Amino acid sequence: RLLAWCRKNGIQSTGHLSPEEDPVGQQRLIPDLMALVKDFQLPGSDLIASNIGTRDFCIINIGQKLVASVARQQGRREVLCEALGVSGEDLDLARMKSMLDWLFVLGINKIVIHGQFYSLDGHRKREAPPSIFWQAPYWPHFSALSDYIQRVAGLLKRGERICDVAVLYPTAHINAMLPDRQAEAEEFRQHLGELSYALLSEQVDFDFVSEADLLACKSSSDGAQVGKAKY
Repeated sequence: RLLAWCRKNGIQSTGHLSPEEDPVGQQRLIPDLMALVKDFQLPGSDLIASNIGTRDFCIINIGQKLVASVARQQGRREVLCEALGVSGEDLDLARMKSMLDWLFVLGINKIVIHGQFYSLDGHRKREAPPSIFWQAPYWPHFSALSDYIQRVAGLLKRGERICDVAVLYPTAHINAMLPDRQAEAEEFRQHLGELSYALLSEQVDFDFVSEADLLACKSSSDGAQVGKAKY
């Protein structure tokens, strides 16, 4: 009903479905994330850690890649991510830029900064740091990073992402392991994250394709068509 109301009233619907980065957790809460994201006019995700782009936490790449894949297959020009939250008070501008660059690589081109708090009184100081606002020592220089974000995101929105590699997102396979084979499912999740990290590290861009979309895709001798994307 909410999405229908947005369409009727000319309002762009957006949001994110948690846990995007955890294929195992999704089976308990949102077992078909890729199908649900299709309904958003502006597909979204969030990043609640600073360790994106590292081998040790490679599953974090999965959430943004899922949403960016759906956006491309649906012909959406923008892909949103709420970024930089829950990254600690030691987060600095250099690490912020590194995190945002990695999001751009994953297909994100619209950044929502988390967060800017008028006050850090009480629980707010520890709830989801940092506050990227007047309390931060780097705040006088933040406009330089903000300008950089706008320039890069603007260029990405104008261009077309070239990608002809598809990776199956095996929700049914993971679901079949639960709840009795939890450890096996978690090991499989780690392998999926490592595959994503390895491809990106070798500059091989890819999209995830859901099982339902793979079954329904149009195939020919030169590839497969999933929505508006070809592999």
